[in-house]
Amino acid sequence: MAQRGQDPTLVRSENTGPPANVGTTGQAAPGRQHLRVFFEHFRELPEEVRDEISGKRDRYLQMLVDVLERGAAEGEFRVADPRLTALAVLGMCNWTYQWFRPGGKRDAADVARYFYGTLLGGIGAGERS
Repeated sequence: MAQRGQDPTLVRSENTGPPANVGTTGQAAPGRQHLRVFFEHFRELPEEVRDEISGKRDRYLQMLVDVLERGAAEGEFRVADPRLTALAVLGMCNWTYQWFRPGGKRDAADVARYFYGTLLGGIGAGERS
């Protein structure tokens, strides 16, 4: 639990799973068709709509970059390139609409936990030099 004045996104959790608000995959299933249309036809939208959406997308990306930078500065994350890391995280999450299927081998919560573990634990075996 975050203390007053602390950024809750940077508070270390002793929980072994993702925060309760991790919901990209859970949201991907019901609106999967909408996500497909958006991601695959974004460039065909009228320019003023693209500009508005691009501004929101850029602000969202910057919020994630800011969290990664603060976390790295406070020793919570080991992030060499916060922007590239943010793009990797968003790419991992945003692509679920392509392959996630409700009723499949994993449910949305399983995928969220796996993504969370992969993000925080990495995929490397052992210490890095």
